[in-house]
Amino acid sequence: MPKRNIRRLPQIESYLFEIINVEPTYSFHVAHERFEPGSYGEHLHVELTTTCLKPKKFEGRTTEFTFIGKREVIPETLDIPGGGAIANGVGTLTMRGDHCQYLGTLPYDAASTLPLMALAGGYRFIYLSGPPTYRGSSRIQSSSFYRRFDPDDL
Repeated sequence: MPKRNIRRLPQIESYLFEIINVEPTYSFHVAHERFEPGSYGEHLHVELTTTCLKPKKFEGRTTEFTFIGKREVIPETLDIPGGGAIANGVGTLTMRGDHCQYLGTLPYDAASTLPLMALAGGYRFIYLSGPPTYRGSSRIQSSSFYRRFDPDDL
């Protein structure tokens, strides 16, 4: 019996998007919810409209990004050895037909500068990496922002 050829998928796939539009949203309020510590709460959401450039199978698709700024994720806590559970990703990319979106978190300080940098032209591209999409979804392991990025480098 001949051996069956098994197609091996790459363990990590690269996704590249060009930023088209930026819509930041911020709110500050008295904390009424039991899950909000302290007397006040705030929400920072940065919504970006993008066009997918890579991989080829998703090229040209309009993808809506939502980054949520979280004060719990601060750079000083990222390097604590043995400091808690291991994160399983920074966001989720969904690419199902016409439904293309990304929902992820960023440290609050990074999320607050994202709209300014994107509007000023400092950030024009978003690069994501994670496992290949499975059933139209991927748990993204890293997100990066660039002013210049050559899609042929992927």
